[in-house]
Amino acid sequence: MATTDSRSNQVVAAIRDILVDHLPEKIDAGGMSKKNYHLQGQAAGIDAAQCPAICLDDRGSVLLWESIGGGCREDQYSINLQLWLVGRKGADMREEFNRWRDGIVACLGANWSAYDGAQQITVDDSTPEFSTTISGATLWVGEVGITANVMSAQGATTILNST
Repeated sequence: MATTDSRSNQVVAAIRDILVDHLPEKIDAGGMSKKNYHLQGQAAGIDAAQCPAICLDDRGSVLLWESIGGGCREDQYSINLQLWLVGRKGADMREEFNRWRDGIVACLGANWSAYDGAQQITVDDSTPEFSTTISGATLWVGEVGITANVMSAQGATTILNST
C-alpha cells in the first residue's frame, strides 16, 4: 500500500493499487496503466485521449467503533469511483459498462483483505451511466460506490500496520 499522510488517502491509494495490479486479471482493461487512474477530483480534466479512465474520490468517513481507553478504531470510508469510456452506441456502451463494473466488483472483492488494516469492502454498481460530448468525442461516465472499512490505531493518521 502506498504510504501517505492520512488514512483517507491510504484507502483511496489502496483501491487504486488493487485495480492497477489485478483488474487486468478479471477483464481486458484496454491497456489501463497507473496513468489512467486519477485521484481526488481530477475527473475534471478527462478527455477521450485519457480513456478508459478511473477516477477515485474520497467522500468522507464515519467512525464505526473504537476501544475504550485507547488502542484501535474502525472507520468506514465512502469512495466514489467514476469510470470513463469512449463510445457511441448506447446499447453497446451499457454492455461495456456492465463488463467493467463486474470486473471492478470482482477485483476489489477478491483482493481487498490482502491490505493491512482492511476489514470489509462493499461495492454498489447500480448507478446508471450517462454520456457527454467533450471536444467532439462521446464519453460515457458511470459511477461505482465503494464502502471500505479499515482499522487504525487511535490517534494515528495511518492505517493499522501499514508500511
